[in-house]
Amino acid sequence: MAGDRRNSRRRPPRKTSAAEYRRDPDVPDLELRIGSKGHRSWTMLGRFGGAGNTTRRVVGNAHKMSVKEARELVLHGRR
Repeated sequence: MAGDRRNSRRRPPRKTSAAEYRRDPDVPDLELRIGSKGHRSWTMLGRFGGAGNTTRRVVGNAHKMSVKEARELVLHGRR
């Protein structure tokens, strides 16, 4: 039947890829983003380019960059 063919071609629903964010206690604008598959990256919260809304920017890969290096980049970027 035609209806059966259409249903068999449907894609399964997408899995949501909710990421988890953990804030650094020493530098409030620094966060560790942990993706659903385990990828970790350092992100910075702020208002960039005169924007009114707070946005996130990736600072670097957490597997290659230490927390000390990420803190220095965020603190330097705030100035």
